[in-house]
Amino acid sequence: MKKSKNFLMRLLCGFGIGFAFIVPGISGSAMAVLFGVYEDMIDSVSNIFKDFKKSFWFLLPIAIGVVLSVGSLIIPITWALTKNCFIVIMLFAGFIIGGLKPMIKQAEWKNIPKWHYIFFIIGFLFVIGISCLTFIDGVNVTLVGNDIALYQYPMMILVGVIFAISMVLPGVSGATLLLSIGYYTSVFDLLKETAKNALHGTFYWQSYLLILCLVVGVVVGALAMSKLLSGCFKKYPKTSYLAVCGLAIGSIPAMFISQNWGSAKVAGDPFIKLPMSHWTIIFGILLLIVGIGVGYLFVYLKEKKDKKALLETENLECETQTVQEEKIESVEIKDGNEE
Repeated sequence: MKKSKNFLMRLLCGFGIGFAFIVPGISGSAMAVLFGVYEDMIDSVSNIFKDFKKSFWFLLPIAIGVVLSVGSLIIPITWALTKNCFIVIMLFAGFIIGGLKPMIKQAEWKNIPKWHYIFFIIGFLFVIGISCLTFIDGVNVTLVGNDIALYQYPMMILVGVIFAISMVLPGVSGATLLLSIGYYTSVFDLLKETAKNALHGTFYWQSYLLILCLVVGVVVGALAMSKLLSGCFKKYPKTSYLAVCGLAIGSIPAMFISQNWGSAKVAGDPFIKLPMSHWTIIFGILLLIVGIGVGYLFVYLKEKKDKKALLETENLECETQTVQEEKIESVEIKDGNEE
């Protein structure tokens, strides 16, 4: 029962992470921080070959959730972004604000040298800098059809690596990075058209090879970055969490900076339409509050679960100690009687 419950919880986490992958400016790994699976997820990816069984079963429900989320939500979310991007961003901003408490607590701000705060500043400014990439006019690349330039195949591996980095670093939006280099619309069009063609019995080997190159890039990038971050968390836990705090908190203003206010850069690019109506602002604020509440609820449930697990562990240790003491006493009594 406990295993199935944990599986379901990680499935829901994966669904939320996949949701974030679709929206430019929102980081899937920041959502992993919110759901409390970030560090475990990094360790599992990093140790996938060292402890395959454990890592695989931990990552499987998250991966299934991501695939289900992207597959089922890409069309409605794209529609919602086109209709009113502002309120979608406000909801996600609320999620992250509501989930900041445990991350800030783990950084232990009061117990570290003040100069270590530079890691927080670097993380914060790094995310803001990434979000500003959307000011570059990206050229929409065509990846659909049977006439694909040869250089696009190695390029898709690089795109996969870039996207994997965003999956691992909190606050860094993969959608924003793809948008800035002209591959945001192209990659999602490739996935949608390949699925549509498969349903109609039409197959282009070029499309499957492009998707395979993308997957290879994602796997290589995720493994490399996870190894690096896992080592940082083990050797420098406090400073690592400071940097993660900077990345996650920086992602909040970055969400708004990375949107194209009032105009679209490329075809299909969601942007915030100006001027915004009073109702849009009011509804956006309401969704921000809802997001904060939902984020805080996740934190509360996780803290409650962690406290319960800690209490069970302490009780088990006490029971073990009591049994050992009783055995020692019985041995001493037995020895005394024999004398």
